[in-house]
Amino acid sequence: MSIDHARLPELHVCHGRQWAIEVDVEGYFDAVSHPRLMRILARKIADGRVLSLIRSWLNAGIVEPDGHKVKPSCGVPQGGVISPLLSNVFLHMLDRYWRVNGLSKQAGADGQLIRYCDDMLIVTSQNPRLLIRLMEQRLQKMGLTLNRDKTRIIDLRAEAAHFLSFEVRQLRDWRNDDVWLRIAPSRKAEARIKEKIRNILNHRRPVALPDMVKQVNPVLRGWVNYFRHSNGSRSLQRIHEYSEFKVRKVIQRRRRYRTFGWHHVRPSEIYDTLGLYNDYAVLPCMSSRESHRKAACGKTARAV
Repeated sequence: MSIDHARLPELHVCHGRQWAIEVDVEGYFDAVSHPRLMRILARKIADGRVLSLIRSWLNAGIVEPDGHKVKPSCGVPQGGVISPLLSNVFLHMLDRYWRVNGLSKQAGADGQLIRYCDDMLIVTSQNPRLLIRLMEQRLQKMGLTLNRDKTRIIDLRAEAAHFLSFEVRQLRDWRNDDVWLRIAPSRKAEARIKEKIRNILNHRRPVALPDMVKQVNPVLRGWVNYFRHSNGSRSLQRIHEYSEFKVRKVIQRRRRYRTFGWHHVRPSEIYDTLGLYNDYAVLPCMSSRESHRKAACGKTARAV
């Protein structure tokens, strides 16, 4: 998984905004205009050989199951290694128009656009339907279509918005009544990683436990590094406890202990001897509460 974590601080500074819009672009990867994309790339790339290579990549034929070859006239190859980069380049026009031209402010709203490829989330405190109309108009000028059926307006006080496997929800601090955004791994993301851990750390597999640990460590490290840029420490702690539990279960079954080995197996054996991954600390990306305090002091909220 890959994500530009510079997008997360943009969410953290949206502490007082209660509406979220999950934007869906209909058939985005099949609708990107090749001529328009090449003009955008030519503004930054002077080497004609590189542009020719990208053009050849875009025009590469697709072989259908029946053997028929189709040459695409638009779109980027979904699943291709360069597709996320080209998608970001093409939609950079939308980012620039939103920020530089102040589309949201001109409409009398305070919408914050957070985007990675075609996954877009707008967080605002007012006029969510107006922002949808403005987004739809701008996408049409780019040759794209807003999917009205899948674009949702979410009240963050009542339910969570989802963005790149993160859950975003507005909470209220019971101690001082401050409002802040909780950004944490989604339940589906937790369920998927638990399934992977369960499949690897399985006592029925004909694999030695040290080899199982070597296999599960990269999975844990990748998942934690993706989600540690948030205030989801509880989610990371649950995965920490679950992975240790599965190791203890394998030990209990293979050594035939009556319990899961809580008193038979010390943590030092699991983390030092076997070497199970053990770095679940949340990195110091500014929390929503900190951004709220700094915004109140008139300072710019930035990621550390």
